[in-house]
Amino acid sequence: MIVALARKLSTRLRRGDPLATRVKLSKFDFLSAFTEGVFVGLFARA
Repeated sequence: MIVALARKLSTRLRRGDPLATRVKLSKFDFLSAFTEGVFVGLFARA
């Protein structure tokens, strides 16, 4: 899950200017990173 959040945040940082505006993740970003992390965690151990 942490890797998925880092990926999403780095994508946002590449698109937006962190010096001009605040770059933050939305609730949808957190939800999608959580589900991605859960699925990767379940299937990586199988």
